[in-house]
Amino acid sequence: MARYVEILFRFRLRFAVLLLLLPAVVGAITILLSPSYKAVAQLWVDDPSYFGGAQPSGWSQYATPAQNETDSLTQLINTRQFSHDLYAHLADAIPDPAERTNAVTNAKVQIIPTGSHLVMMTASCDQKPVCIVVVNRAVDVLREEQVADEKENAKAGQAYVTQQLQQAKTSMTTSEDALRRYILTHPGAKVDAEPATITDPELSRLALDVQQQRSRVSDLQNQVDRNNSIASQSTAVIQTLPRMVDPPILTHGFPLGDGSGIRKGMMYGGATLGIGAAYLFLLGWVDKTLRNPRDIENRFKVAVVTTIPELQPSERF
Repeated sequence: MARYVEILFRFRLRFAVLLLLLPAVVGAITILLSPSYKAVAQLWVDDPSYFGGAQPSGWSQYATPAQNETDSLTQLINTRQFSHDLYAHLADAIPDPAERTNAVTNAKVQIIPTGSHLVMMTASCDQKPVCIVVVNRAVDVLREEQVADEKENAKAGQAYVTQQLQQAKTSMTTSEDALRRYILTHPGAKVDAEPATITDPELSRLALDVQQQRSRVSDLQNQVDRNNSIASQSTAVIQTLPRMVDPPILTHGFPLGDGSGIRKGMMYGGATLGIGAAYLFLLGWVDKTLRNPRDIENRFKVAVVTTIPELQPSERF
């Protein structure tokens, strides 16, 4: 370690440039040439009770509309599908594929609840006009994905209930056929009364089975109709949520942008500092000069008897 310190001081001017001046210059240039901006928009989330009480899937009754919507949108933002859809929606505004990819990668869309119904959406970019476009298209993408997910969930739920309904109808038909065959073979049998009042045990059992199967079919049919109504209402809720009350505006400008350029400058400055430190260690590793008697003893394994002091310029002649 002492060797590196000695080399550092011996070449102090060189390392002052490598370890101090150059990282500072690189960091400053990076910050100035790579500005980053942030656009902010305010969104309003209505209470589902305004639409008849239907709630979108996954909403909690113990959270505010803004909190529920934030949770739903944040999960969508973290998916690869959101980036893919946002890339597609930016095609007309940013025709160049490379610039569009850069815009999606640097967007860093965030959703933050700022009230019981108010939600803030932010997006970053390296060009001012891009920020505004990204926020507007992100709102459209999230609304479309929410509607698609709600329809998919409703479709899966309806498929399950519909399957149960078909099975119930099959069972009801089987029970009715069994009751009909029994009546044909027993001409005096009557099923006008309640099954519990029928004296014939077999007839009472068949009539009760038919009654139960018809009741199950009716319940399942009502559930299918109710689920269709709820799915339609919840989809209508999502199609109107969230609505933008404050269009996106830029909150920062040149030269520092939203502050992410500072982090980038620190990163490049740190990389330059690392290169200077690596140069210091490399210089110490290749330096084979002998600086003191102990280095001579360690190298040649002989004792140093005496040393000749360095002659002053006036003593050399």
